Amino acid sequence: MPETLRCDPQLFEKDLSGKVVIITGCTSGTGLCTAKQLLKQKATVIMASRNVEVGESTAREAGGIFMRLDLTDLDSVRSFSQEFIAKYDRLD
Repeated sequence: MPETLRCDPQLFEKDLSGKVVIITGCTSGTGLCTAKQLLKQKATVIMASRNVEVGESTAREAGGIFMRLDLTDLDSVRSFSQEFIAKYDRLD
């Protein structure tokens, strides 16, 4: 059986204060797990989802910031981009 590759465990302890990240698909699964880990490491996490009700609830519970984003709708992508740029001066 091949060896399972894993990142350095110390990366999970790194302080990410001041870093701004966007996570799509953040209402469940890998996206939610990733958002929670980055929040634990003190990053500013924008939790983007097309489902406003579930996205707002999930972000509130996790401690992230919800922003609506439907990647299948270019108007939504433009709106998200404009709102993000108005609020943040960087994306890490």
